[in-house]
Amino acid sequence: MTTTVAELVAPAEREETPSGLVWLVRDSWTEALRHLRALPRNPELLMFATIQPVMFVLLFVYVFGGAIEVPGYPDYKQFLLPGIFAQTVVFNSSFTGVGVAEDLSKGIIDRLRSLPMYQAAVLIGRTISDVGRNIITFAAMLLVAFAVGFRIEGTIGEAILATLLLFFFSYART
Repeated sequence: MTTTVAELVAPAEREETPSGLVWLVRDSWTEALRHLRALPRNPELLMFATIQPVMFVLLFVYVFGGAIEVPGYPDYKQFLLPGIFAQTVVFNSSFTGVGVAEDLSKGIIDRLRSLPMYQAAVLIGRTISDVGRNIITFAAMLLVAFAVGFRIEGTIGEAILATLLLFFFSYART
């Protein structure tokens, strides 16, 4: 069997872009892991995401705690800490836009567009990694809140539902 010159110089068959839900999930997870791996290498982002909210909790409980009175309710922490949780998780959701803008300015998005992957996976992966960072931040704040005297007044199920609602709101805001 002989090969002609035209067959030798012809371009190779191009694979089609992967399709299907499995590929979307796989590409999104790969993108999320890319962003989560970069988190320990960016100490400013890690500090802002974990230490600053803990400082807010300590500042408002110990510095401003004696100056604020809630009529008919002796414990100020029960009102303060859910507000700080919501503020922190919603503010952390703004990192998605900042991260996408940074990737655009560095040309990373252009490189990713040249790959055979779902284009939506870039944004989905970024938001999933930001939710992961929010979970880490929330867990650190919750531990500090329990240490300073915050207690869940409802059932555990209600607390989990309230936390999920907070995270869904934060995800929708990204």
